Amino acid sequence: MLTDSLPLDYWAPGSGFFFIRSSWEPAGTVVLLQLTGCGSGGHDHLDFGSFQIWRGDDFVSREAVGYRNDPSTGRDAEDPWHHNCLFVNNM
Repeated sequence: MLTDSLPLDYWAPGSGFFFIRSSWEPAGTVVLLQLTGCGSGGHDHLDFGSFQIWRGDDFVSREAVGYRNDPSTGRDAEDPWHHNCLFVNNM
């Protein structure tokens, strides 16, 4: 199979994304970690540390709100509260 020689992880230094997968099989698990603030392109992302997980075609854990403002909380789209980020003492 062509994918047998491909690595199971990939670090994208420009975006700060780290992709990890269990295999290249369709039912495999894929984890995306956003490890930097992506301070390029004229804007910042304050959601570094966020993650998403897929298994096959299903999301195991994904961002609930994504990149949009939430008038009910007053939070902006780039805030970590809109993404899968871990907090300690609300920080």
